[in-house]
Amino acid sequence: MNNPLTIIEQKDFTLAKLELWEIPATTTEQDWQEWHTDLLKMQQVSKLLLPKSEAFGRATFGDDTWAETEARFQLDFGLPLPEPKSPKHEGDAEFDFMAKNINRWVSACVKQYGDIETWDNARLTYALEVLEPIGEQVARIRSLIGGGGHGNPTN
Repeated sequence: MNNPLTIIEQKDFTLAKLELWEIPATTTEQDWQEWHTDLLKMQQVSKLLLPKSEAFGRATFGDDTWAETEARFQLDFGLPLPEPKSPKHEGDAEFDFMAKNINRWVSACVKQYGDIETWDNARLTYALEVLEPIGEQVARIRSLIGGGGHGNPTN
């Protein structure tokens, strides 16, 4: 572990590996107690450190980087993405509806077909064809935000 902030080896913590993992039948009471206590400690440490890490990440790198990091972890770990935020403008409900459906699609694909890295070329090509128009719109919106073209300036 080269990173001084590394607490666990990420390669050991995938949903697929954890679902298959079982406590060995030969585990002694003392070994189990130590292991279980370690899990309880990790649970408490995460309760204390996650809010600090979130605040640091948002303040230092921005909300977008923080949100992308959270979403990437959830996708990589096989967890459902969080529900989209409530609409802030009239018509935003459609965006939230689309986001919920995309989140459900991603979760269903990962659940049914496994991690994207395990997909064959045909499935990857099809997914790209389906998602590419969304990516093009995202790029267009980002260019409008970054380029100062904010559409209707009164909204």
